[in-house]
Amino acid sequence: MIRNCRTVAATVLLAVLIVGDPSPASAQMWLPTAVKVADHLEVSVEGFAGPGSGVQVVVQRLNKKTNEYEPISRSVTDGAGIAHFQDLERGKYALSTQMARDNDSVDIVVTKNVQPLIEGKLTLHWPAREVVHARHLQGSLVSFADGSDPSVTLEGIRLTLLEGYSGREIGAQATASDGGFAFQVLTPGLYFLHVEEIADSGIIRPWGRQDLTGDIPIALDPTNAAAPDAIKLRISTCFDCGYGMMYKAIQ
Repeated sequence: MIRNCRTVAATVLLAVLIVGDPSPASAQMWLPTAVKVADHLEVSVEGFAGPGSGVQVVVQRLNKKTNEYEPISRSVTDGAGIAHFQDLERGKYALSTQMARDNDSVDIVVTKNVQPLIEGKLTLHWPAREVVHARHLQGSLVSFADGSDPSVTLEGIRLTLLEGYSGREIGAQATASDGGFAFQVLTPGLYFLHVEEIADSGIIRPWGRQDLTGDIPIALDPTNAAAPDAIKLRISTCFDCGYGMMYKAIQ
């Protein structure tokens, strides 16, 4: 499992390489103590290429009777990537992005008099986890090396390509014998590569016979000279962290 969670004054970052789309409740287990905020606040959303404009941000409160989160207030980030909230009632909430996939979340406590409050803006990221940059939506999947066990190619993993903002399916395929895949996508932008392996497939993977599922955010830009022509991704299960999969791009 790969985790990195830190709070720096006005900014709360959650940068992890574990993938899935957990509910605010499950996401909170990695977060620091709830951040105290005023009843009016600005939330900055960082996107994969700068300020994230057009990102929906929601304040939710846990209904203890149903054990479900209920939206209290919503806002959409402006051109500068800022979402504005006014006149929030006092209490404890989950503040999160609310997009098709890979949402970031942080606990907040709304208060009017208790000090210290955070100074400046609260920052979320969308996508929440590391974005893989690519010139083409093609590459291969391999396993993580584990001690004396080397990394191996992964054949027959089901892949579904989704448009980043809407979650619309672009195409689906299974990895080839060399772990390879290729999607014919010409439009630059953000996509999610949904990875799925069912435990009863009859294939014994390096992680055993266990379900594996998760999303990998990919920023497609054919003009990005720093991005590889084909991406190589290591993947594995990550059950002890509350998510289905972890990944790492190999440069």
